[in-house]
Amino acid sequence: MKRISKVGSPDAVVMWITFGATVLMPELDWAIYMGIAISIMLYLKDTNTAPVKILVPFDEEGSRFSEREITSVKKRINILIIQIEGNLYFGSAVDLGNKLEALSDKADVFIIRMKTVSTIDITALGAIEQFINRAQEAGSNVILCGVETGLNAMLLNSKLIEQVGIENMFISKDEIFA
Repeated sequence: MKRISKVGSPDAVVMWITFGATVLMPELDWAIYMGIAISIMLYLKDTNTAPVKILVPFDEEGSRFSEREITSVKKRINILIIQIEGNLYFGSAVDLGNKLEALSDKADVFIIRMKTVSTIDITALGAIEQFINRAQEAGSNVILCGVETGLNAMLLNSKLIEQVGIENMFISKDEIFA
């Protein structure tokens, strides 16, 4: 308990609330439920943002990239690599949609790298579909790359592949930027 308190992480909040509920509540199981509920709320609070970065080449050959914030794109460019990360679900869908909307008219070709996206729900998928619609309306092409095989099945069942075209979707490989 001393170590958890010293670190001061969200675990400390959960621990102290659960401890207090254990002492004050008439039944132990209610204290456990309260600790679980607080843990879930803190988790959802921490995951309501979608990590979206821009990958920019910083050498002549384009073999090395640096991550930049999406606000670094000021004018329209030829190719823009957007890296989406994490678990995308309803809690992060609004943030994802807002970040992608800010980029929808900034490139002729968008490459959406989804290498580290392990799960996506229908709400987050809708945000990506809206971005693709806006980008295509602005005359841009969209390519999906780094799609994991588990995610591939869901994308194939959605209308997203029809929007992008199967020729513009690339399954994840072990090679970097394959």
